[in-house]
Amino acid sequence: MNTTNLAVAIKPRKKAIYKPTPRSNFVDLPDEAFVRMKTVCSLLGDCTAVTVYRLMNAGEFPQNKKLAPNMVGWNVGELRQYLKSL
Repeated sequence: MNTTNLAVAIKPRKKAIYKPTPRSNFVDLPDEAFVRMKTVCSLLGDCTAVTVYRLMNAGEFPQNKKLAPNMVGWNVGELRQYLKSL
């Protein structure tokens, strides 16, 4: 029996890694912080990015801020005010 074939056949199991949801960290963030689209969608009930942009264009949701050439984020303080108004 070839031992290299045996090593390939037995693969170690991957350990489950705890990944906090974007919503779980939102409470601990300061009002000056910014969050990305994944967190915003989670806060709104797992909506899509299209829904967020439609709400923004209608003036019903806080505007995003450009953080880098290809990155935008939403201010945590503005999001908290919006969520309180719901």
